[in-house]
Amino acid sequence: MGVSQTMSGLNATEETTGATSEEDRLLNLFWNRAELKKEFSNLRHDRDHLLERLRDQEKKTEKVRKDFRRLETLLADPEAGYKAIVFFQLRSLWSKCHRQLEKFSGQLKKQQQDRERKRQIMVFNQERQKRLHEVSGRIVSVKAETDDMKNAIAGLERQRDSLRGFWNYFKRREMQVTVDEHKTKLAAIRARLEELFDRRIKVESEPWPEYPGLGISGKRAINVAMIALSQHLYVQLSDGSVASLARTAKHKKVEDVSYGSSSDCEYMMKKIEHLALALMSDRNYADELRARTDMLSKQAEYNSDTDTIPAAPTLSKLSPTLPGFDPGRTVSSTPVEVNVLTEDYWEIQKVLMK
Repeated sequence: MGVSQTMSGLNATEETTGATSEEDRLLNLFWNRAELKKEFSNLRHDRDHLLERLRDQEKKTEKVRKDFRRLETLLADPEAGYKAIVFFQLRSLWSKCHRQLEKFSGQLKKQQQDRERKRQIMVFNQERQKRLHEVSGRIVSVKAETDDMKNAIAGLERQRDSLRGFWNYFKRREMQVTVDEHKTKLAAIRARLEELFDRRIKVESEPWPEYPGLGISGKRAINVAMIALSQHLYVQLSDGSVASLARTAKHKKVEDVSYGSSSDCEYMMKKIEHLALALMSDRNYADELRARTDMLSKQAEYNSDTDTIPAAPTLSKLSPTLPGFDPGRTVSSTPVEVNVLTEDYWEIQKVLMK
């Protein structure tokens, strides 16, 4: 009977185990199916996204083909060919100016970040030193308190030990109570001292704070300097209205512009080449740029306390000359109605810090 019951129990256990195994298998299949559906949905989304990008790229490629065909037609005419050369010279000059803005922006950002980081660490170290000084002062005070309490206990113990004889039993007991109370106070003082030591160690081991990034004042300083450089480039290329022509070439198609006859175009080619070489070889404009930046800093106003880009109307006029600064060349002193911000000269909006 016992063997039969045992066999029945084993069979029941095997059936239960088999049922559990089957349930686990079904659950695994269910979850695998759900994961496969999810993965399939993701792949279909990626495919649709790639197809959309492919269609966009095909449109761009077709546009480039059309531009090349138009350019081929244009260059087939010798007179129009001169115009195309001037047009692309101007566009190249525009790109060079934009790259100069980008390079200058990167340099200014690094310099400003270094200054702000050093200032942040200096302030942190000063505040930490102040807290360390306060904690050290409290440690000295509590140490003195500890020494006073230890001396008091030692005096009480000597006084207690001097009370000899059984007739001083109760006095010694009372004195012992006082000694114990002082020892309890001493333990509390030592605990405060240990806490102060721990606090000092914690303050000493504090890491430097994370750099939060450029602040509003730093971004403003960089943006004003970028506007100053943009104005400087405009003044440098103002001869023959080359700066204005470069802006037109940036925003129009080659077939929509005209630079006169072939002789006029040849003259423009030489002028653009001369100005481009002078611009790229000019390495002594730092003082002029600082003077222009200082002037713009006084003029610039902002629409709110959080704005980092000056309000465009406050910089609506460009002064070719700077007060108290001799540029070393002949420049008109009459302000020009050119706003490098609103007209986005050299694509300055792309490099300004928001």
